[in-house]
Amino acid sequence: MSRPQISLLLPVHNAMPFLPEAVDSILGQDFGEFELLALDDASTDGGAAYLDTLDDPRVRVFHLPKRGLTRNLNLGLREARGVYVARMDADDVSMPSRLRRQLEFLERNPEVVVVGCQALNLDRDGRLVDERNYPVSSLEAKLALIQGYISFVHPGTMFRREDVLAVGGYDEDYGTTQDRDLWWRLSTRGKFANLPEVLLHYRVHAGAVTAVRAEEQRRNRDRITLQYCSEMGLDQADLDLFRWVDYDARVWGQGPVRLEEVAPYVSVLERILSHARDRWGEDPAEVERARRERWTFLVGRLWRRRLPTRDWVRIMPSLHRLAPGQVRPDRLAGTIARRLLRRRRTATMG
Repeated sequence: MSRPQISLLLPVHNAMPFLPEAVDSILGQDFGEFELLALDDASTDGGAAYLDTLDDPRVRVFHLPKRGLTRNLNLGLREARGVYVARMDADDVSMPSRLRRQLEFLERNPEVVVVGCQALNLDRDGRLVDERNYPVSSLEAKLALIQGYISFVHPGTMFRREDVLAVGGYDEDYGTTQDRDLWWRLSTRGKFANLPEVLLHYRVHAGAVTAVRAEEQRRNRDRITLQYCSEMGLDQADLDLFRWVDYDARVWGQGPVRLEEVAPYVSVLERILSHARDRWGEDPAEVERARRERWTFLVGRLWRRRLPTRDWVRIMPSLHRLAPGQVRPDRLAGTIARRLLRRRRTATMG
């Protein structure tokens, strides 16, 4: 076949009985100009023999000695002939329009270096576990790296081959979380995006890498995050605080946020957002939107606690620093004092 536009990397290791459905979902795409690179990592369950039965000129099978996911992905990158590279795992299923939709998006948005999608998590029997939502905006996808959350579902991504090769490909020091390290290195090269629609069914079962090696993933996540955040002047305590306030409390509604956490959180957030604007090249309007959103969260969360006026006065400088254009501190303090006074009067009259 002529040079394909897309090369899809499909690592395979003992993925039967899911492999045929995964392959069918790729070969059944409504966009045909792609190649499928099946990277068999010494499968012993009949998967290697199944791959050899595929009679499709778009399929290239690589039978490899046992060497692990990361090394095989790098081999796939070197062998890929497409301008764009997509990923999928051998137990997942891509929706028929996935490759076309992601290709169209990247061609319309040359500033984007990697695009993902939303996903449904299925158990090994194909039953729905939950729907996993990933950040649509570039800034929030990059902030997810610091929060300890996931910017993309790796098997649902597509990127330009030249961009990934330019940053050195996958780091073979990581047997897991190699995607998180790659996203960090791509973060200064361009924008991130996730399409809003579900384009992948992601298999979650006891044999998955994420279940077997969860502790290794957690250690690697923390190591990678600290490594790249050190240039922002952040240490592990800063990262723990940011994850707690910005993700656990803000996104998941856990709490409460303590008064003594407000000022250090705002200080950490300031450094992160400055990095997002200056090093990541994120849109200043998006950075400002993130500031206002965090300001609204903090004020709303603290307001529900019915804080005394002296506590509002204590945290006012941090709130003003976070969003100086949102409201004047003296006016906010006056508003708070008047509302608290009205509450006391109402309670007395009751």
